[in-house]
Amino acid sequence: MNKQERLYTVEIAGVSSGKLFKNIRTNKYLFHSGKGLKGYTDRLTETEIKQKDERLWQFAVPVEEK
Repeated sequence: MNKQERLYTVEIAGVSSGKLFKNIRTNKYLFHSGKGLKGYTDRLTETEIKQKDERLWQFAVPVEEK
């Protein structure tokens, strides 16, 4: 991943398992309602989100940098 690429989270309101997570080792995606899953990240690049499904991009929210 390019260091300058912006990161996003994808959360779909009204879906019981509404946040998109990516498995760091297998690169497989799943929706989950939890805050975090061991071995998964919810911080995704635009490319990763669109690779999963272009329609998810409309739900992308930029991650606030601290």
